[in-house]
Amino acid sequence: MTCSEARLEISESVHGGNWPNGPLAAHLKACGECDAEWESQHDLVRHLSAMRELAAAHRVPLDRRAQLMRDFASRQPRRPSVSGRWWGLAAAAALILMAGAGTRAWDLLSSRSTPAPSVETAVEGDGQEGFIAVPYAPALASGEALRVVRTELYPASLVSLGLDLDPTLTGKMPADLLVGEDGYPRAVRVSSEAESNF
Repeated sequence: MTCSEARLEISESVHGGNWPNGPLAAHLKACGECDAEWESQHDLVRHLSAMRELAAAHRVPLDRRAQLMRDFASRQPRRPSVSGRWWGLAAAAALILMAGAGTRAWDLLSSRSTPAPSVETAVEGDGQEGFIAVPYAPALASGEALRVVRTELYPASLVSLGLDLDPTLTGKMPADLLVGEDGYPRAVRVSSEAESNF
């Protein structure tokens, strides 16, 4: 038996309350370190057992503990029932949800009656020409303002915005973006500076 095997058996024997026998007893006689480990763990279990007995002797009896808990509970101030408060909170939450749902439904119904302007009509109305609508861009909200942003973009980016360009072109190109109030581009055009360079 090796020392590591003996230490596992020592732990099981001591905590199980068994005395070593067989191969473990023979190993303890031959190995001083494992014998010292046996004595150390055996002493530890004996001391813990004595401490438990001492603590049990000083423990308050169950009937006395129950009486103390009743006395403590009787001296606590009575709180009002929380069930009424919970019902009030639940009713308030339900009213807020219904108001929000009603507002959303009203917005949806009113948006159906007046269609949102398209980018094309907004561009034509502002006298801007040459813009191409960005595919799959969100619709404009009713009365939403648009602004033109001058920037430089790579040809691949311009192609992804809907322009028909040769994506193998290199270098940035000056472009104008028609941007809504939410910051999303709605239309794009290559600026007149870039067109004069082709």
